[in-house]
Amino acid sequence: SWIAGKYPIPEPEAKGKRYSGKYLLRMSPYVHAQAETMAAKQNISLNQFLCNAVCEYIGKACML
Repeated sequence: SWIAGKYPIPEPEAKGKRYSGKYLLRMSPYVHAQAETMAAKQNISLNQFLCNAVCEYIGKACML
């Protein structure tokens, strides 16, 4: 990934369990459309927008 050379990628905090970094997220079509619109306004992908939203919610910097 292009960001790997620019930013350090932290290890998961949970010890013993490995995470792939992939997660299938289901949401209503309305929420999907709203998130897509907001991502487009910020000129970022929907994936990056959702990652940023989750990271902001948990209080961590997003390192995608």
